[in-house]
Amino acid sequence: MPILLMRIPEDVNEILEAKATEKYGGGSDSKRKAITEAIKAWVEVESLKEAVNQERSEAEKLRSEVERLKSELQARSSVSLRMVSFEDVIQHVNPALVAKLKKSSGAVKVALETAFTLYQRQLSR
Repeated sequence: MPILLMRIPEDVNEILEAKATEKYGGGSDSKRKAITEAIKAWVEVESLKEAVNQERSEAEKLRSEVERLKSELQARSSVSLRMVSFEDVIQHVNPALVAKLKKSSGAVKVALETAFTLYQRQLSR
């Protein structure tokens, strides 16, 4: 990821100088180290944002699949949809999606369970 060089705003410059002095004892070399650390942290935050966006995208795909399967279950069964649990629905998801769900950090499953619970609440109103 290319990093564009730009003028550092005065307030950021003061923070970097304070950190550099605190951590490395001051001087231009220590300021350079502090800036390098700040850039590394920024790059890490950006990559974490991308990972979160990918998780959200995956969660949305899984949510759509669950919605489709709920509709399919409702059409096939005389059992009220309010009585169908998240596990009942997710067990019918194709194996690739289930594998992805199990490998995810858990955020996808929590998001799906939350969406399913909210959907059930809407149905019961």
